[in-house]
Amino acid sequence: MMQGEKLRRADFVTSIVLIAFSLWVLSETLKMPMRDTFGGVQNVWYVSPALFPLFISIALCVFGIILLAHSIRSGGFRSFITLVQNRRAMRWDGIVRFGAILLALAGYVYLSIPRTDFFLATATFLFYFLSAFHFDDDAIMRRAAAVYALTIGTVYLIFATGLAGLLNSGFVYTTDVIALGFLVGLIVTVRSLVISRGRSLQQFRIVTLITFVVPLFLLPVFRYFLRVPLPREGGIIEIMHIIYYGLR
Repeated sequence: MMQGEKLRRADFVTSIVLIAFSLWVLSETLKMPMRDTFGGVQNVWYVSPALFPLFISIALCVFGIILLAHSIRSGGFRSFITLVQNRRAMRWDGIVRFGAILLALAGYVYLSIPRTDFFLATATFLFYFLSAFHFDDDAIMRRAAAVYALTIGTVYLIFATGLAGLLNSGFVYTTDVIALGFLVGLIVTVRSLVISRGRSLQQFRIVTLITFVVPLFLLPVFRYFLRVPLPREGGIIEIMHIIYYGLR
């Protein structure tokens, strides 16, 4: 487990990376049209495909600022300056946390979203990200990162090698079933680690609850009320379609 000083120092550097990444995503999102004309009819801003990444980037930036303020108040900035001044005392804690965050964001944006049902991609990202940093435990973070990397790497290889087309030819959502299996495997792995390291199962339940509640709330709002198409609508989104249109 990280000591308090090391954790606050790592949080300071992590918050800078998170803010920088969110601002980059925001700048790219602002290049997308908020309004456009189709067949002579101008659509309104709330159906723009830029709306969801705009929401996510702003939320990430806000979380990064909150983390930055907390780390500064708790001495993270002062500890970071001391560490820089004394290079011989530098450790890999901050670098490992950087890697864990970059793995989450890059894997979600570039590997999961284009290929996996958006609900599954988002839930897997949330569970990994929360598990890696909510418990403040190196062992949990490293194991969760390894399983998450295996998950997104395998999904990418399935599509890159053309195996996805073969698998989905029999059942169109086969790759989504595989992605769901990886999510379950990640949850089971983290739960076993939480128990073995004597951490609170209540924390684990909160992480798991947030993992599913957030996309179950946000995705229907964007898809059915704001009419924003999701990046990849697979098996889980299809179930949402059946429920939504069946209740109408």
